[in-house]
Amino acid sequence: IKSLIGTFEGILYKYRKNYDKVNLYICPSKFMENMLLNNIRYHKKTTTIHNFIELSNIDNKSFKKDNYVLYFGRLSSEKGIELLKECIMELPQIQFKIAGTGPLNHIFDDVSNADFVGFKSGKELQELIGRAMFTLYPSIWFDNCPLSILESESLGTPVIATKMGGIPELIEQYNTGILIDIGVKSLKKAIIELYDNPDLLANMSKNCIEKRKEMIRKQCIEVAKSLGGEVEFDEDLLEEVTYLVEYPTAFYGEFNEDYVKLPKEVVTTPMQQHQRYFPVVKDGKLLPNFIAVRNGNDYRI
Repeated sequence: IKSLIGTFEGILYKYRKNYDKVNLYICPSKFMENMLLNNIRYHKKTTTIHNFIELSNIDNKSFKKDNYVLYFGRLSSEKGIELLKECIMELPQIQFKIAGTGPLNHIFDDVSNADFVGFKSGKELQELIGRAMFTLYPSIWFDNCPLSILESESLGTPVIATKMGGIPELIEQYNTGILIDIGVKSLKKAIIELYDNPDLLANMSKNCIEKRKEMIRKQCIEVAKSLGGEVEFDEDLLEEVTYLVEYPTAFYGEFNEDYVKLPKEVVTTPMQQHQRYFPVVKDGKLLPNFIAVRNGNDYRI
């Protein structure tokens, strides 16, 4: 009944041209944006902002990796769960943990090396992710921007995932994870490769943490250059901002030039400690500008 009502609603909106009244369509992936742009109605009316996540105050540097591989998320066919089960059964030497819920809840009951832990959330889930060697996302459907991948990378855990939908936008090949084709053979090969290569795994884990930080650093430097100055980084502030945003975009603002006549610390201390802004300097002198980082792209900045 819900599907029927939804279909009728869509037809009604199309007939009344409701969608033509929308100024901007926000897409959670470039994949979705490109699909919309196949229709002339959406031309010049789209932008991409990846999904956001919220992490509680867990110091992921304290996570000690345990000897297991994790899948967490919905347990249903479109997520590649049957494929995953077949792969796990061919790798008895590796211990897997399965967290989630769905119509295939009991599919792993007869798999000796798969520990089904049920639905998890909050800090309990984050610790499960953070302690995993790596996570799996073997979707056979066109996912847009899976939160599972964002959460995993944000907690320093690499991801092996299929090249479906918007997934390739989230994983840097052999930097923060491994992108594979759909199939038991390719999934099994990637799991063995990462499981048997601790140096590669450690490097990927580090890259997951550093990914956003270096993106922010690079953007701030470029923005400061456009102002004719240099950004003055506080590494603790940079670390804090890294965990405040998932899709960072740096931009600049201005303040009254009279304030640069004050002692530098009088201006920069509240700027950094309260507003989470980075000062901009030239030859050691403060410029009447600051750099901030927002969660999202540069639309309407």
